Amino acid sequence: SASKYAVGTYTVTATAGESKQSKDVEIKEQSVQDIVIKSKQALTDEDKKKLYVYYDVVDQYGESMRTSTSLTWNSGTGPVKADKSTGCLTITKNAGDTTEFTYGTNIYLVGVDTKSGKSVQATLPVGMVRALDTVKFEGFVN
Repeated sequence: SASKYAVGTYTVTATAGESKQSKDVEIKEQSVQDIVIKSKQALTDEDKKKLYVYYDVVDQYGESMRTSTSLTWNSGTGPVKADKSTGCLTITKNAGDTTEFTYGTNIYLVGVDTKSGKSVQATLPVGMVRALDTVKFEGFVN
């Protein structure tokens, strides 16, 4: 069945002709199975003051539960803000740090599910500027 069932034990019965088989099936509460860092690089903004990293949270059935899960994120670089709807983490520099993010340097990222304690750690290189909906041509085209 593709239906979502409430937590509990259900009896499933299959019948074929005169043969009948029943089995009790336990439906468990949705829980975090894995926290996945989807990005291979931390992409920058135009000013190189922010980084963007994409993530997801998967339950025991392989379904995304990112929007209903509370994770705590930390980075040695600075504060991390999570947008659950898009799965995008925005990382900024620590207060007072006016330097730019530099291509190729590594950032360290840790995420922890506050309910289960499951965690993820990642080391990602700083990549190029993130381009979502524009194409910018620079230089000469022959």
